[in-house]
Amino acid sequence: MLVKQDEKKRRFALTAVLYFMSMTGIYSKRRAISPAVTSIILIGVAVAAGISGYSVFASAANTASLKGSMTIENANVLKQTNGEQWLSVTIKNSGNKVFSSSVVNLQIDADPITVGLQPFTVPIFPATLGPGQTGSASARIVDVSGSPIIAHNIGDTLPLEVIVTTPEGSTLREMMSVSVRMS
Repeated sequence: MLVKQDEKKRRFALTAVLYFMSMTGIYSKRRAISPAVTSIILIGVAVAAGISGYSVFASAANTASLKGSMTIENANVLKQTNGEQWLSVTIKNSGNKVFSSSVVNLQIDADPITVGLQPFTVPIFPATLGPGQTGSASARIVDVSGSPIIAHNIGDTLPLEVIVTTPEGSTLREMMSVSVRMS
């Protein structure tokens, strides 16, 4: 009789444990995902993470390698026989960044009322210069009223500045001196 009671207690305990396990999800008759499917899913996740990591690194490396650079290929101030002076400048985008705007500033006394040198500004065309492209500016040198400036003599040296801007807002400046020559 004692053996039957122990057996009943054991059965009850086993039934209680199985009931608890089935209610909490520890013991279930449902099957899990097959190990082969699990491996394929994990490999897919690893490949996707690798591709996204590579694309982020590649775009960051490409952005870091962009460089703005320009070359002044030609700059002249030519004085004609009637005394008028003409500015002519050609630049080249020698970097790998696009220039969104470019101007030439010739430092002259364009305003007799203002003391010192003022920039005589001429835009370079085309306004947008891609890598390897050239742009040029040409204009008659005039004062603020539009009258031609004839004060410079042949052989005078004038400061010239070229300023280019990229679409991101960074600027490049290149300074040089240009001599007045006879045309």
